[in-house]
Amino acid sequence: MSTTFHRTKAAEAIVELRALPRPSEVPQRPKSLPADSITILEELFQPREVDEHNISLLTRAVRTHGALTPVVVWAAGDKVYLLDGHHRMAAYEGANWTDEVPVEFFEGTVEDALAEAGERNSHVRLPMTTADKQNHAWKMEALGNYSLNFIAAKAGVSKAQVARMRDVKKTLGNLAQCFPTWRAARRHAEGMEPQPDFDPETFKDEQSRRYANRLADEFGNKLSSNPELAAMAFAIHFGRKLPDLFNQLREVMTPAQIEQADKEAENDDF
Repeated sequence: MSTTFHRTKAAEAIVELRALPRPSEVPQRPKSLPADSITILEELFQPREVDEHNISLLTRAVRTHGALTPVVVWAAGDKVYLLDGHHRMAAYEGANWTDEVPVEFFEGTVEDALAEAGERNSHVRLPMTTADKQNHAWKMEALGNYSLNFIAAKAGVSKAQVARMRDVKKTLGNLAQCFPTWRAARRHAEGMEPQPDFDPETFKDEQSRRYANRLADEFGNKLSSNPELAAMAFAIHFGRKLPDLFNQLREVMTPAQIEQADKEAENDDF
């Protein structure tokens, strides 16, 4: 059975942005903007996984100290797009920030903006993972017309790896824009199946046990003997994902455990 491939959202987005008019002269840019006037296009300009723990810490910083360092934005058409500062924008939302957000405008083409987003996000303050860097390098190679040295420098990967990506792009041809990750593109170019068959429930069970063992090695019984402290730590770590954790905990609890927890909650109310 043949497989139908479609261009990634990033590939579709960059085509649309290329078609937007660019000003002949750079206009006077504001130093701040309302948060809801900044368009977030994660599929193109967010090369890094969201870190909820970092968002939680930044949210506290907003509540305590006010505005954070300027986010980097890029104007195209009648919109302003976020290049760097996704965690800061999430923190403003979490802190119910109502003032304008400090901004720094980046000037250039959409290809320049894509490269700038990768370079800004590779700063030491919250390092990109190896996979993040590889995926952004692949995005630049698949969607743009950058030099090998430029991609290596902007994405933070080796020249040899970019050369390998260039070979894979040549092998894939037009299909190169259908793969959002370097791993998926490489596997397809090598004639490999997208994903091996596996039992997701078995995988989740084994992975959860590994995580539990790592927690035990690091904390011993400090978390299990002090649920309140554990809850406070998890609240900071999970941030906006805390309600999801709460729902998942009820999914893995037995009916008896849920009944006991509900009774204890009722007793705490009196």
